[in-house]
Amino acid sequence: MNYIGLKSNIKVICIIFMMFIMSNFILLQSKANAEISFSVDSLNDVEKSSNITVNIKGENFENASKKPNGIKFDLFYDSSLLEFVSAQKGDAVSSAIDLNENYTDEGRVRIGIVSLTSINKSGIFYQVTFKVKDNISVNSSDLKLEMKEVSNSSGEELETTAKNGVINFKRSDVQKSEETEDGNSKNNSSVRDYRWK
Repeated sequence: MNYIGLKSNIKVICIIFMMFIMSNFILLQSKANAEISFSVDSLNDVEKSSNITVNIKGENFENASKKPNGIKFDLFYDSSLLEFVSAQKGDAVSSAIDLNENYTDEGRVRIGIVSLTSINKSGIFYQVTFKVKDNISVNSSDLKLEMKEVSNSSGEELETTAKNGVINFKRSDVQKSEETEDGNSKNNSSVRDYRWK
């Protein structure tokens, strides 16, 4: 191989190496800018008079460039179908301090936690247990997750997304639905439209 050919091959190798470095840098940047997200479980074939537990999960905490120290959220549910039983911290925030805001008024559970160190672990944040009532006349019921506050140690609000859940009742437990004014059946239940100050 002559000198010109060797020089050309070195250039090609350098270009490939630089492309490899750049692609990895872009990948790392996209991971660092990943948005924290929360979601509520969806459950199927839920029986009347049973106790059910839904998980509220947090994701992308390991890759987020800014990590929270405080989290507050509301979980809305249809109180004509579900009765609140309890709410417990999950493994992802086992060392966090519970703000004792775990209370319900009709159709809402409010939960708040704070951590002395940044929360950097994804997983189950809370487990909320409900008792299903007997008078099930719809096929499904929504669980709406609304993030009220997600902030770091400087008090900076962090961007998040939230995904709602749904409870699908066992068909044999669903009573015949009442008809609406237009003659259609009520097939599902949605949470009330709250306006919080």
